Amino acid sequence: MKIRPRMIRILLLRECRRLWKNPSAVMLVGLLIAISLLVATGGAEPKSEMQCWVVYWQDSDWIEQLKMRRPEREEIHIEPASRFPRTGEHLVYPKNSCAIEIRPSGVDSDAEAASVRITYRYPGKDPNVLMPYLCWFWPASIHYFGDAPPFLQQTLPIGVPLRRAVTPLENLQDSSVADLVTTEIAATALLFVVQFFTCCHLLVSLTSQDRERGTLTALALTPVSIAEILTARCLFHLTISMGASSAVLAILQPSALVQPLLWIVLVLTSLGMMAIGTTIATLSRTQTTAGLLTLSYMLGVGVVFYLSTQFPAFDWVKLGMLERYSLPLVYLNLKLPLSITRAPGLIPLLLLSMTWLTVAALLFRRFGWR
Repeated sequence: MKIRPRMIRILLLRECRRLWKNPSAVMLVGLLIAISLLVATGGAEPKSEMQCWVVYWQDSDWIEQLKMRRPEREEIHIEPASRFPRTGEHLVYPKNSCAIEIRPSGVDSDAEAASVRITYRYPGKDPNVLMPYLCWFWPASIHYFGDAPPFLQQTLPIGVPLRRAVTPLENLQDSSVADLVTTEIAATALLFVVQFFTCCHLLVSLTSQDRERGTLTALALTPVSIAEILTARCLFHLTISMGASSAVLAILQPSALVQPLLWIVLVLTSLGMMAIGTTIATLSRTQTTAGLLTLSYMLGVGVVFYLSTQFPAFDWVKLGMLERYSLPLVYLNLKLPLSITRAPGLIPLLLLSMTWLTVAALLFRRFGWR
C-alpha cells in the first residue's frame, strides 16, 4: 500500500502534540540524561599506576590483534614469556604489576584440545586491580574469536602455582558493585532503559490510550491507512530513542557517536522494542493490562538472564530474546570499534527484529485499531 508523505507529516504532528501533553514522559527522558551527567562527573577513574603484562608462550594472529588493539596507555605491555626471569615454575614480574598469562593448548597437561589457558595474576589480596585491563582484554578477544572464546580461565595471586581451571574471575565474586561498574557498563544500561522506555513503554501507553478512548478506531476510519499509522509511530518513537541515545553517548562516551555499527545495533534494538510494544498493545484490551504486561516483559528478561547463569537450559530461551544480542554488542562497541563482519550476534539480532516487526504489523492490522 502506498505511503503518502503528507499523511505521515500530519500523523507525526499529532504524536508530537500528544507527547507535549504528557510531560511525565519528557521528564523521564530528561532524568535518564541527567543520570548520564552524574555518571560522567562522578565516575571518572583515576589513572592507574599498576603495570599489566600480557604474557604469551606462543605467537599467533590473536596476539598480533591484541598488540594492534592495545589502548594508548603505557601501563599495558604485551611480551613473550621468555622475557621474564623465573623462580621454579613461576614468572617474576616487576613490582606493582598484574599479568594475563596466555598458554596455548598443550603447555599444561590438563588443557583441553583447541583451548587456551588464561591465568589472571594479581599482586597482594585484591583481584579488583585486574578490572581495568580485563575491560580491554575481553572485548579484544571476543572481536577475534567471536561470542565464545575457547578459554580455560583462572584467577590467582602472583606466585601461586597453577591449579584446575575455574569459572572466570572466580576470586572477584566478593567485589562490590561500585568496583565493577565501568562507564561502558553504565552507558549500556542507560541506553537499554532509554530504548525500552521510548520504544516499548511509551508506545504501549499511547497506543492503549488511543484504543480505550476510541480515537484509534476513528483514525483508522479516515483516509489514513494502517501502514501510514504504523510508519508514523515507528518514525516518531525511533526519533525520540535515537535523540536520547545520542545525548547519553555525547555525555558518557562521545567517541562512540561516530561508530556505524553501534547505531545499527541501536536502530535494530529500537525497532524490535517497538514491535514488542505494538504486540503487547494490540493483544491488551485496557491500558492497565498493557502497562502490566510491559512491566512483566522487563522483569521476565531479568529473570531469564539470571536463571541462565544457574541453569544451562535457559540459555536456549535467551536465544530468542533481543537483549541476548543487543546488550553485548552495545557494550563491545563502547569498549572498542567493531567491524560489521566481526560483530557477534548481529545477524540474529536483525532476524529477530524483522520477525517481531512482521508479527506486530500483522496483529495490528487485524486487531490493533479496534
